This record gives sequence, C-alpha cells and structure tokens, in this order.
Amino acid sequence: MKKLEAAAVALVFVAILVVVFVPRTIRTISLHRAENRWNDASVDNYTWSIDTGCFGACTNGTPIVIVVRDGKPVHVSGRRAAPIEGTPMTVERLFRSVGREVGADAYAVAFDPELGFPTEGHFDPSRGSQDDEWGFTVAGLHRD
Repeated sequence: MKKLEAAAVALVFVAILVVVFVPRTIRTISLHRAENRWNDASVDNYTWSIDTGCFGACTNGTPIVIVVRDGKPVHVSGRRAAPIEGTPMTVERLFRSVGREVGADAYAVAFDPELGFPTEGHFDPSRGSQDDEWGFTVAGLHRD
C-alpha cells in the first residue's frame, strides 16, 4: 500500500511540474526562435506602428508610429505622439517586454513568420489580480 501511495504522490508531483514548467519552456523556446529570426534579419532601420492596451499609460486604440534608425527611436508620431511610458519604442524592447511575461497566467503571442518580430500579444500576469492585463498589436512594420 505504501508503494501505491508513494507512486500517487510522485504522479501528482510530476503533473504539477508539467503544468507549471512545460508552458513556460515552450513559450521561451518560441520567443527565442522568433528573436533569432529578427536578429538574423539585421533590421536596424525601420518604421513601425504599435498600439498597446492596458490600464494606465498605454495607447489604448490610438497607435503610434515610431521611426527607428540604427536601432534607436528617432521620431514618434500619431494622436498620442509623445513617447508613452511603458510603450516599447523598438522591436528589441518589445521582445524584452514579451520575455518578462513568459510565466504569466495568460500568455498569447504571435510572431511575424518572416522577420520574427512580435505582431500581437495579450497577457494577464496574475488572473487573481485586477488591472494588470495588457496587450499590443503591431499594425505594421517596414524596413527603411
């Protein structure tokens, strides 16, 4: 009987490990593959449009257009043209923001199949907390 109890405890432990760590590992692998595609493409000069949605200082339906030269944002335009705190101003910063969410309770990200940059994402870091959800949509990106 003790062997059966030990096996049941071990099975529950393994199930918990799978539920907790497998999604995070899959998310991390997917993110790294996409980031490698972006890095391999060597896109340093581009213009992109991003809309971030959250509770607080986000664009919330009014995308901003960001011009990036040599990997640095040089111009922001749109209805809310001032850089908004928390809005990633480069694709590299967007990758870092997405990377911080791999352990979120809810995590959904799509990546551009060619260049690898994140195109859309929705996150809920803690389902038990309110007002911590956020997301983004990249409305367009083109190389300059």
